[in-house]
Amino acid sequence: MTSPLAAMEEFRPALLAILLRDLTAEGKPVEIPVRGSSMRPWLHDGDRVRLVPMTAAEMRVGDVVVRVHTAGPVIHRFVGRWPSRRGWRLLTKGDGAPRLDPPVRADELVGRVVARIREGRTQRLEGAGMRLRGRARAAVSLAAGLIHEAWQRTRRRPGPLGV
Repeated sequence: MTSPLAAMEEFRPALLAILLRDLTAEGKPVEIPVRGSSMRPWLHDGDRVRLVPMTAAEMRVGDVVVRVHTAGPVIHRFVGRWPSRRGWRLLTKGDGAPRLDPPVRADELVGRVVARIREGRTQRLEGAGMRLRGRARAAVSLAAGLIHEAWQRTRRRPGPLGV
């Protein structure tokens, strides 16, 4: 049996991304656990989220999306697009995090969250009301992230956007 420490040393984000993409593309329900507090108050450590496949064309501001980082899956809200020399990048941010995440390409996202499972109860994220709430949270989150970036720049500590 592999120890948890050995398993952590063998973590391969690229393989997890492929697995999540394959499972969601086959239409199989995929649930992953939430770790951390960057999406508080909406997601708590220990919640689970259900994913579906998503293309860049289907993505809407306010959607909660999943990307695979070197430390594991990151579940954050899509808050906008950012121009770069290599095309548009997507901006994500945790609802409870002060900073924007570094911009990502659309192909770095592996799915969209459609439900939260907490203590055996499922809350779906689809529907006009939940989408409107998501967009409002995205607007507030983007504004807070940009203000934080500007503040850091005045203190000579540029963030991931280099703002």
